Amino acid sequence: MQKNTTTGRGANGRPQWLAENAGSVRRVVLFAQNFKSRDFLRCDAVLFGSAHDWMFSVDVTLADFDELPDMSVQDSLLLLRDFLLNIHVLPLDDDLSRSAPPSLSGDTESRRAADL
Repeated sequence: MQKNTTTGRGANGRPQWLAENAGSVRRVVLFAQNFKSRDFLRCDAVLFGSAHDWMFSVDVTLADFDELPDMSVQDSLLLLRDFLLNIHVLPLDDDLSRSAPPSLSGDTESRRAADL
C-alpha cells in the first residue's frame, strides 16, 4: 500500500483504515483478480481479524506477489467458507470516495459489487 500511495498508482488498499485497525488483523491473504499492467496485479486483500474479516482491493507488483507464500488447499476452502459467510467489504477511504465514480460512492451494496 505504501508503494502505491507514494507513487500515486492504482488501488492503494485502505492505508488509513489499516493504520487504525492493524492490531486486530491476524492474517492477510491476497487473491489476484487480473493484471493491471505488465508489472502489477489487481488483488483482493482479505484480512482476518479477531472479531471480523474484511476485504479491499490493492495493486501489487508481480515481484512482490511472487515473494508471498502459497496457501494450502485446506486454507483455501476455509477462506471460501469464511468469505461467503462473514467478510465485510470496506468502503473507500474518505479522500478516495470524493474522487470516485458515482457507482463507487453509493450504498454498501454498490460498493460491494464494484469491489468484487
